[in-house]
Amino acid sequence: AANIVGGLDGENSVIGSGVVGTIAGKGFAKLGNEVIFYDISEKRVKELGKSGFRSTSNLDEAIK
Repeated sequence: AANIVGGLDGENSVIGSGVVGTIAGKGFAKLGNEVIFYDISEKRVKELGKSGFRSTSNLDEAIK
């Protein structure tokens, strides 16, 4: 399960970028929100980065 951290300011962090988190985060991005994806899987982080999304495996960076 994914957790979305953020508010009405248009900046959101997706904590857990599996299937559900990725779909939710991409939906937020499509609506014009700034999104950063967090996951412990370096492979997932790299895949999201290659797709043009901000992504990290550093939790502190994700929730700044």
